[in-house]
Formats: sequence, structure tokens, C-alpha cells
Amino acid sequence: MQKTQTGPRLFTLAEAQKMLPLVRSIVCDIVERYSRFKMRVEESRIAQAGRGDDSSPAAVRARDRMKQEIEELKDRVMEVVGELSELGADLREYEEGMVDFPARLGEEIVYLSWKLGESRIAYWRPLDGTDSPRRSLEELHERSI
Repeated sequence: MQKTQTGPRLFTLAEAQKMLPLVRSIVCDIVERYSRFKMRVEESRIAQAGRGDDSSPAAVRARDRMKQEIEELKDRVMEVVGELSELGADLREYEEGMVDFPARLGEEIVYLSWKLGESRIAYWRPLDGTDSPRRSLEELHERSI
């Protein structure tokens, strides 16, 4: 793994592939924790709508407990996202578990792209600040990674 002088670590395809078992484990945790967080946020929204402006002490305590639980769930998600970031990979999508690895493709800096359920890294996308679709690495046989 290289670190550019002014940017992120750059992975080779082989380095990123080698990290997949660890990345897969971390991403499974992220997807699971995010699902719990999202579910609890939705439950809170529904409970709020059902209670209206109830300002009784019991309702206030219930809202406070729910807010605290949601914050704790959010912190747990961010904790594992931080583990992934420490490896040099970027989480692109919480629900699908999509991860980007900064890499050099010829003269370009790109993302190698993987998501939960895929056995290996087989895609890339431009590092152009947009939500560009993933492209197959197989189409790049003329370029070297």
C-alpha cells in the first residue's frame, strides 16, 4: 500500500483483494448495525407521530431514552466505519455494504469497488466526485493496476 504525498493511501488490486476477509467482516458489522440504527429511527418516528404533543413525564422519559438509544446505535455504526477507514478503505453505501479502495489505474487515481456478497474485487469507478456507476475490471485488460 502506498501513501501519496498529498492524498489517500493507494492500493494495488492484489493488496485490496488480500484485505477482503477483514473488510468483509467489518462491513458485515456495519450493515448489521446500520440496519438496527435505521429500524430504531423509524420506530421513533412512528412513536412520535402516535404520541403527538404528549408532554407527560412518562412520554418525555420515553423520548429521551429512545434518543439516547439512537445516539448509541449511531456511535456503534461510526465505530466500525472508523475501523474500515483506518485500513484506508472508504464506505460508499451502508445498506449494500459497498466499499471503495483508492488505487492507481494507469495514470489515473480511481476507486476499486467491492460490495458485500461479492467474492472478489471486480469493479472500479472514477474518482471524479460523482456517483459514477461501477465498471468491470475485465474491460481494462489493456491497462495495468
